[in-house]
Amino acid sequence: MSLHNLKQYFAGSALSVGIIILSLLGVEIITIFVNPEPYSIFDTVFFLLKILPHIVGGYLAGYLVTKKIAGDHIIIGITTAVLTYIIEVFYFAILGNKTLSDIWIMGVLVISNVAGSFRAKTQFNKQNPSQKEIVETS
Repeated sequence: MSLHNLKQYFAGSALSVGIIILSLLGVEIITIFVNPEPYSIFDTVFFLLKILPHIVGGYLAGYLVTKKIAGDHIIIGITTAVLTYIIEVFYFAILGNKTLSDIWIMGVLVISNVAGSFRAKTQFNKQNPSQKEIVETS
């Protein structure tokens, strides 16, 4: 792994974590005013609002990193997802907040990153049918 690739992985992960953190802060502010009771409809809605940023952030990170790095899109998506998860857990550990660090979040990040990577690879193959591999760009 080159330094250029490492920069791209960190850039994609930082973008994803930024989307996740800003969205989760917004959800936390909303919960101050609504204060959902356990097993209510609001509890389910807030759970989905906490998962949605992981899907969006993961998809964007996987898509953008795959557009910049040549290689297998599945490996790129998984690497970006794992790095995003590590940065997110580290960030929430520093803040002392309860993290969403469970297997569901890791699964959502991996699936959304791989989906974004697959989309970038598919789009590249449609635009360049004669070229087999994405060429690295600076």
